Amino acid sequence: MIKGSFLKRISMIFLFFFVIFIIGNNFSYAQGEVKKEEAKKSDVGMKKLEKNEKDGNVIAVPSTKTKKKKFPWLLVVGGAVVVGIILYLILNKKTKKYDLTVNLGEGVQGTPSNGTYTYKKGEVINYNYSAASGYSDLNVLLDGSPVSAGGTITMNSNHTLAAAATELGSIKVSSTPTGASIWLDDSDTGKKTNTVLQNVIPGSHKITLKKSGYWDEEVEVTVEPGKQSQVSKNLVKGVEWIKIPAGEFKMGDNFDEGDTLDQPVHKVYLDQYYISKYEVTFAQYDKFCEKTGRTSPEDEGWGRGSRPVIYVSWHDAKAFCEWLSQKTGKNIHLPTEAQWEKAARGTDQRRYPWGNSTPSCSIANHNYCRGKTMPVGSYPDGVSPYGIHDMAGNVFEWCSDWYSPTYYSNSPYNNPQGPSSGSTRVNRGGHWRSISFDLRSADRCGDNPSGFGNDVSIRVCYEK
Repeated sequence: MIKGSFLKRISMIFLFFFVIFIIGNNFSYAQGEVKKEEAKKSDVGMKKLEKNEKDGNVIAVPSTKTKKKKFPWLLVVGGAVVVGIILYLILNKKTKKYDLTVNLGEGVQGTPSNGTYTYKKGEVINYNYSAASGYSDLNVLLDGSPVSAGGTITMNSNHTLAAAATELGSIKVSSTPTGASIWLDDSDTGKKTNTVLQNVIPGSHKITLKKSGYWDEEVEVTVEPGKQSQVSKNLVKGVEWIKIPAGEFKMGDNFDEGDTLDQPVHKVYLDQYYISKYEVTFAQYDKFCEKTGRTSPEDEGWGRGSRPVIYVSWHDAKAFCEWLSQKTGKNIHLPTEAQWEKAARGTDQRRYPWGNSTPSCSIANHNYCRGKTMPVGSYPDGVSPYGIHDMAGNVFEWCSDWYSPTYYSNSPYNNPQGPSSGSTRVNRGGHWRSISFDLRSADRCGDNPSGFGNDVSIRVCYEK
């Protein structure tokens, strides 16, 4: 397009030549008038000469009259009108302008701010936005299309610039006990319970609590903009493992005071293995039920938490081991009968886990001393040679073997696994109702693998 400055230059040149033209025409017109005056004078003289010559009989040639030249008024007026119109258009020409409308949502900071601004055509406008503290996910739109958070706009038409940010939320995280590391979506936040995680993006998140000696606790939480969500968890103590070294021990009733099913005494060699320091607790088993959708067993009203789980069948115990294997990556299973007995009495053929002294209510929960189960680890004076708790009294413990009263007669030397088949499964250790005689580490029992009661629980084991 032709710019106004160029038009101005052309108009001024035209005006200059037009003025020269007018001046030239005026000069010509003035000279013409002078000549006309001279011609008039000459004309009068000639007329007098003619008269004199007539009187004197002299014939004179008539004078030639000069044609009268008219002034160019039409050209002057027309030119003036044209120049006036051009100058008017140039001087009054309006520059085209466009509007920029800015709409900023809450939590957006930057320039230009909210409002409508008018700019000349072609003007370049800078914009730059960011999310304020407590906001994220900045979204900037130019005429409805996404653009970067900062840039330029050339004003060649009307534009609308909009920016919005998402208000963040928070999560209050607490645990019992406190001091658990908080992981958000598999990333360590560097914070520990109890605390509040600020500036969390709205949506679904996974909170993982990690504390040494406890199972990791995972929970899904939904965070809403500008609101605080809450996560509160009771951490479950993990399984504490006791290493039983590889080696030989004598298995069976070396005191010859039990039934024939506890004999003959025979040598057994076991590879190294690990066995749980305590029986499986309600807290641990309830977590298993929660994660697998199983129904938690009843507790007789005695309490749950750190008490040994009861009302679990052999099949329930096996399922728990399989779940724990997946959770830990270890091949966890119920101990074999041989593994259980070595962990309970060691290699010195003692009668009870603590030695050969008769049981009392201070070292074992038996013979209705408490009339119910007790929390695991309640009898530290009754531990086995390896420091394993509650291997006499409190609750029976399922073993992996099929039960056979004659198995000892043909048991293999290396890592015996029990009979290949049977109708009942081994359980060991006596329970809270058992008499002293039934607390012996060599005492053997078998029960229906589908059966359960308030006197049977679980202890677990694995090999490296």
